[in-house]
Amino acid sequence: MLEFMIRGFPNGRCPVQVVVCTLVLFAAIAPTCVAASTGDLETLRTRALELVNQARREQGLQPLELGPNVNQAALSHARDMLRRDYYSHSSPEGETVQDRYIEAGGSKWRLTAENIARCAGCTSTPDTEAVERLHRGWMNSPEHRQNILHRGLTQFGFGVVSSHEQGQYAVQTFAGPGTPRGAKAGEQEVATSPGEQTKFALSQINGTRAAEDRSPLESSTALIDVARSVIGGSDSENLEIDRDVNPYQLLPTGQRRSWQSVSFLMATCGGCGTKPTRADVHYFTQQWLDSSQYRKRLLRSTLTHIGLALGSNGDGKKVAVLILGDRR
Repeated sequence: MLEFMIRGFPNGRCPVQVVVCTLVLFAAIAPTCVAASTGDLETLRTRALELVNQARREQGLQPLELGPNVNQAALSHARDMLRRDYYSHSSPEGETVQDRYIEAGGSKWRLTAENIARCAGCTSTPDTEAVERLHRGWMNSPEHRQNILHRGLTQFGFGVVSSHEQGQYAVQTFAGPGTPRGAKAGEQEVATSPGEQTKFALSQINGTRAAEDRSPLESSTALIDVARSVIGGSDSENLEIDRDVNPYQLLPTGQRRSWQSVSFLMATCGGCGTKPTRADVHYFTQQWLDSSQYRKRLLRSTLTHIGLALGSNGDGKKVAVLILGDRR
């Protein structure tokens, strides 16, 4: 009998969360010493990738590439499940697909997902026929199919192992930068400028302020430049923002006396695409408005201007910096 399980994608919250759909009962966990075989793994991975990319091409999606990190994560989990006789996306210690991917050298800011399968009666050495059977099973399951056809992926990994005692375990691992939070299905990533980003945020914030009988805010080029400076001063690869930065000191000397107060809000997300988009602006702004602490700051009666800038490391991580200014 062939059994399948899925580790899914984020539900729109940040940091990334995944949904688990459990399709089988869990076996008792007990370390086991068994002779295991992977077959010609290079050939099997090539065939598995061909099948996945064929399915993606039929849906107009970008093909994936084999990656050493995802391959290692997939094979290590297949081996561990067989060796310790359990069947789950989480190890007995609670390690997840993202943990395995990071341990293999992958970025913590990338989107990750996993399909797994077990066949108790499949005791022979894995071959391409087994790979094709596994692929059919995953594609016939809506949840597993969703992983295979998900946008925002770039890498694919595959691992399979079998033994005469415990049958066969197979794992597909996926990784990629993801897509913008809140983006509509099929929506293309179109980069926006800080000026456009501030305009979009203003519309959202001022709508809330109007409902609370607050005067509307205005965009400030000076504050936009400060927001860009905060992001520009970060580690460009990791986008680590200095939370102790003083935005007032980043204003041009001649403009500082025009502002009574300058502060900033910051937010980060992972697995949310490669370019700063309008959907990102909406997502980050709504996160601030949904927080009682930040909402209070955005609805202050003395607040007059804002400037927003988004940064992306091009590999899934995005940072938003919103500068708040009370003009004299």
